[in-house]
Amino acid sequence: GIHNGEIKEYLIDLTPKIEFQSIFISYSFKDSAIAKTINEALKRRGIMTFLWENDSTAGKPLENIMSSGIKEKDRVLFISSVHSLKSKACHFELTEGRKKQEITWENVLFPIHIDNFLFEVEKSIIRPEEKQDEYWKNITELKGLNSLSFVEFIDSSTRDEIKFEKQIYRLIEGLRKTK
Repeated sequence: GIHNGEIKEYLIDLTPKIEFQSIFISYSFKDSAIAKTINEALKRRGIMTFLWENDSTAGKPLENIMSSGIKEKDRVLFISSVHSLKSKACHFELTEGRKKQEITWENVLFPIHIDNFLFEVEKSIIRPEEKQDEYWKNITELKGLNSLSFVEFIDSSTRDEIKFEKQIYRLIEGLRKTK
């Protein structure tokens, strides 16, 4: 309701524009309900996301879509679960994220967890065995990062929306661009 142009310009200078990093969301399709919920919460706050079910292009090779999505976005939000850590596609995305980190010298991987499998998994159970070393490097990288817990928000019928929004806020705080 401010009509004086000079005041508007003054106020705009007082409130700096907050910019967020864009994010590629890596998740197992078995966890798509929580991935969609988190994606919607991020998009409502103006964060540019890539969610496979919404943003993948038809007719292109799957690995090309994943690789280019990770290259185009600033961060990889990895939704860690027993399903994603056993997924070949999710490990491809993690490996691509680690490669990007090596090239850019920036933190790219941004994990959250919806169960405790990340903290319980052991290298000896990883299959297929020929991928054991690569997958373990991915898991070790994730274990070295602070992973926000979204365990209590899986079931939408019992989800405490206030707690969920507080956790989304914590997630978003990590996505602020720094200069």
